[in-house]
Amino acid sequence: MVFLDLSRNDLASLPDTFSELENLEVCCLEGNQIIVRKDTFNMLSSLRKLTMHYNHIKHIFSDIGGCTNTTYFDGSVNGIEELPPEIGLMTSLKELKLNYNNLTSLPPELGSCTNLQKLEISHNKIEGSLPG
Repeated sequence: MVFLDLSRNDLASLPDTFSELENLEVCCLEGNQIIVRKDTFNMLSSLRKLTMHYNHIKHIFSDIGGCTNTTYFDGSVNGIEELPPEIGLMTSLKELKLNYNNLTSLPPELGSCTNLQKLEISHNKIEGSLPG
């Protein structure tokens, strides 16, 4: 499977086998009730685009670092409180949208995403400085 659109449903979670979709390139999960569990993204190295805005996601786990080919990630309008340092492994990332969450800081490892061209982090609770 290369393209998966599960947007605008009432999904609460993804099946355990979701992480086995190794050829998945585009995944649209926006507008659900999804709470992401650990090891959801650990084998999705082909994933290029991931949209998860308008869900109930509070945590992004370290397995997101396995999405090394992802260029676009939209996690806006959730309840995300913290990003793992492994976000820095997403070195292909060009656009990262995290508006309207509960972030208080960004991990320094985000500075490793040297291809990042667009970072949207408005309407959070970020204090201090941004990663270099």
